[in-house]
Amino acid sequence: MTHDTALAMARFVQSLGTLALFGALAFRVLVAPVARGVVWACLGLALLGGAAWAGLAAAGYGVPASALLGGTGFGRWLLLRLGLLAMAAGLAQWRPWLAAVVAGLGVAAAVASSHAAAEADPLSMAVLALHVLAAGLWLGGLLPLWQQAGAAAMGPARRFGLWAGIAVAVLLATATVQGLRGIVDLPGLFGTPYGQAGLVKAGLLLGLLALAGMNRFVAVPAGRVRLLRLGIGLEILLGLGVLAAATVMGSSMPSWHDTPVWPFAWAPSTIALEEPELHDEVFDALHALLGAFALLLLAALARRVRWVALIAAGVIAGFALPHLDILLVPAVPTSFQHSPTGFSATGIAAAAKLYPGQCASCHGARGEGDGPLAGQMALPPADLTAPHLWDHPDGALYWMIAEGSRTADGRVGMPGLGRQLAAARIWELIDYIRARNAAVAVEADGNFDRPTPAPELQLQCADGSTPTLSIWRKQAGALVVRRGAPVASDLPVVFLHPGPPVAGGCVAPDPTAWAGYAAMTAGGAALPDDGWFVIDANGWLRRRGQGSADAAWQSIRRDPLSSEITPLPHQH
Repeated sequence: MTHDTALAMARFVQSLGTLALFGALAFRVLVAPVARGVVWACLGLALLGGAAWAGLAAAGYGVPASALLGGTGFGRWLLLRLGLLAMAAGLAQWRPWLAAVVAGLGVAAAVASSHAAAEADPLSMAVLALHVLAAGLWLGGLLPLWQQAGAAAMGPARRFGLWAGIAVAVLLATATVQGLRGIVDLPGLFGTPYGQAGLVKAGLLLGLLALAGMNRFVAVPAGRVRLLRLGIGLEILLGLGVLAAATVMGSSMPSWHDTPVWPFAWAPSTIALEEPELHDEVFDALHALLGAFALLLLAALARRVRWVALIAAGVIAGFALPHLDILLVPAVPTSFQHSPTGFSATGIAAAAKLYPGQCASCHGARGEGDGPLAGQMALPPADLTAPHLWDHPDGALYWMIAEGSRTADGRVGMPGLGRQLAAARIWELIDYIRARNAAVAVEADGNFDRPTPAPELQLQCADGSTPTLSIWRKQAGALVVRRGAPVASDLPVVFLHPGPPVAGGCVAPDPTAWAGYAAMTAGGAALPDDGWFVIDANGWLRRRGQGSADAAWQSIRRDPLSSEITPLPHQH
């Protein structure tokens, strides 16, 4: 068993004891008496899990458990939580209401060890506190209810059903808020451990709701004790699964910080909606499916026409669904991954040294697919200067470079470089290919007609600060990146040389930064001394040229591109 697995198990046991203790004490106050042995058993689970959690966490950090408990925020909050639970168990016999409140505080204190606390998000912390309290009220009360589910226990079951219904409503509302705030997109939901655990948790919750509905509306009204005990037992098992999934989520990196690995061969895409004919086809199919759904409702309400409506709905859906397959595109595991490089000038310069040895023999020096080995390839090498390069997302290009491609009959179409190059080098190579593509496209008139981000630079400024280009640009608005002297005094300038910065300006002294911007020029070999790039206030490269840049800068300063444009699309 790995350390991480043992840590997750300890956290699971501690959470189980905490929720069960709160649920048992709340059950005693709101529903019916609870055996003292149940209360002490729940406390024992919480203390055992807490001790194991602290010991394993301390071992992971290489410090004594006492130092972890006394010298860290995690340790102090854990001690507070366990202390509140012990106090609640001690008060249970004499002050049941106060014991339930103290146990609730112990449950809410668990929020201090959550992702919401790490993000310092007060709203998420409040929502999570309500979520775990509702879970404890419902799931924690199932064991006492199961123990009392006899012929004389239908009254307690009805009372518990009322409070459980309130808890379920709170649980669903807070789960919805957590899902909307925590799992922001489909890649995060399906492609990360955090999102996948959330899917499992949601599925188990639906099963719990179905069982709770059966108990409340079937077993209890009919007085069917055996069915009630079976339903409650199954609820307990699913509740353990929900808690296990929640533990995995709490132990995993949040999906918004993780890199998704798409698990399916196809991915959803709305690119087809950009074509008018395909747009109409999709919406006609959706309208047909709405009609099929209406027929299903009619089948549920009108018994006389039920089978006719069901058959008609099936036929309509059968014709409509195939038209929606244009909303799916082939996918690879990295389809939804984005380059982590920040499109930096130094990364582009590093990849410029890689390209001749790794790519030029097939794709050619300029990337036009005319290298000396192009004729020997099973598939013609791609033209990397073609405009459609920008229609391919980072992740698709990464997979193509790392894994290569094969023809329909299994021959190697493009050899993969994943074994020769580290992942970071492949991402930099993608940046270089995009930079060269933009450079070729701008050769005719000096205009960057396609939105192209300015390669990032580390700067040294006259005021002593050392910002990045993106930070300094936000303060300075449009600017010119060049090696020669400025033509107009009001131009905010970044010099690509190691000399001292002029007043109000900055320099990028790293020679690799110069090479990164040189990749954006014709030939990609050198940046002329009087060459310049105009970058607008939102960070887009707009023009490239030599000599005076004042006229170009003045016109573009008045008309920056929107900061909301996505130059590198998320999916193909």
